[in-house]
Amino acid sequence: MVQHPTIIEIIETILGKDMTLGGFSAHILNPGATNMGVHVDYPYWTMKPPFPTYPIMEVQVIWMVEDFTEENGAPLFTPGSQKLCSPPDLVHFSKTAEKVTGKAGSVVVSHGLCWHDTSVNATEKPRVSILGNYGPKFVRPLEDPLHDVRQEVLERATPKLKQLLGYQFKSDLFKDIQRIRLQEWNR
Repeated sequence: MVQHPTIIEIIETILGKDMTLGGFSAHILNPGATNMGVHVDYPYWTMKPPFPTYPIMEVQVIWMVEDFTEENGAPLFTPGSQKLCSPPDLVHFSKTAEKVTGKAGSVVVSHGLCWHDTSVNATEKPRVSILGNYGPKFVRPLEDPLHDVRQEVLERATPKLKQLLGYQFKSDLFKDIQRIRLQEWNR
């Protein structure tokens, strides 16, 4: 999923061909879950406003594992808020946010500065999505994408996947430590 050709083409158009993966994880919104809180994405939330308009520092991809509906916690976005280059204004957000609904298999691609939140899951089932965060290579990822990658995955990885994982940025020492750790982990 992290190297889906259409998604990579879109992200490369926005961030450049040498972007990296900042994080990739499942997001489960359990029944009764409330809003998580209006926010912008990393690295913007670590900065003092006004946030820079260029270069773009993060693009988030939300894969809908199941349908996103009005009832099950579909995410809320304020269209165009990335142009404000500011932390979310809760009053403005409450007046302008729109739920993003769609069918399983659909993808939401958003600018990291776009104000967003989850909505309430008023159903009896969890709502599951996969979140991928991409950034330019000069932004240090929030997570270490290589942390849990097994050696056999790296050995068969495409050049694009190695790039996304930041493999070329790791020192030979780190690669040796990673190899040893993976060998111990696989025992």
